Amino acid sequence: FFLNMNRNHLFVLCCLFAVSLAQLGGFSGPCSASSINGNALLPISIFSTNENAQVSNFGCSYSAQVSGTTWFSVQTEAGVSMNVTTCSEYTDFDTYISVFSGSCSSPTCVAYDDDSSCSYGSGASLVSWVSNGDEYLIGVTGYNSNEGNFELIFSRSHSVEIDSSCINAIPLGSSFFPPKVVDGSNENGVTYHQESCGLYDTYPVIWYSIVPSSSAPITVSTCNDYTNFDTYISVFNGTCGILQCVTNNDDGCESSSASVVTFTPEVGKTYHIAVFGFGGNTGNYQLIVSQPVGVECGTT
Repeated sequence: FFLNMNRNHLFVLCCLFAVSLAQLGGFSGPCSASSINGNALLPISIFSTNENAQVSNFGCSYSAQVSGTTWFSVQTEAGVSMNVTTCSEYTDFDTYISVFSGSCSSPTCVAYDDDSSCSYGSGASLVSWVSNGDEYLIGVTGYNSNEGNFELIFSRSHSVEIDSSCINAIPLGSSFFPPKVVDGSNENGVTYHQESCGLYDTYPVIWYSIVPSSSAPITVSTCNDYTNFDTYISVFNGTCGILQCVTNNDDGCESSSASVVTFTPEVGKTYHIAVFGFGGNTGNYQLIVSQPVGVECGTT
């Protein structure tokens, strides 16, 4: 076929191919996202634009968004470190990338970036995260009202080990009035460490997860007579493998070395609770998760 084409025909074909690449991406919100095969041979480059894309109400840190967002989705096996960037000579405006998990109708922010170091100049964005095997949504928009053309490059780093104890966290539900009371022991907990939130060494940890249905403050405590060792409680949000510290406590109870934390949650967001012992101590504990009923944060 190509042998029968002259140079003009080839030029037209190349132009049509370039145009088709430039139209990749969903322009009508997260549910219109174009799917990218995250298990394919990466890196993959996508040429697109946010011009004429729908302005999105979903954002991570940057909420004063007035330029359109172009949407993509990607899914890989759990443990893969993914990277997306607009660092390219083709990108001609100040971009902003946000990565979300969850449904396209109600996505949850995972990571975001405005300006990262780029050899082609300022204004490019780079986001990295560790996949838990779910589908992720990627929104590419412009800072303030910036619009233009961009090259979005998908790549993957080495696979990392994701702590199985966090993935297999014991679910405690969404309502905590009356309080949820759980008896447990960390003596056979899977060891874990993270350079934040009190887990500075490798300790046996028992994990729990909650998805609050109210924004009233939540209290998590081991302050009771059943607890027989020096406990430590840490609360995280984010995805297993890239957990972000919300709050933590060692000795918060008045008459013991047990622990208590209070934090204000976002409705529908997953929080992971780690129960472990100070300095690696082990023993039995009673975990109490409570939340006042009929009180929403910011109301009187």
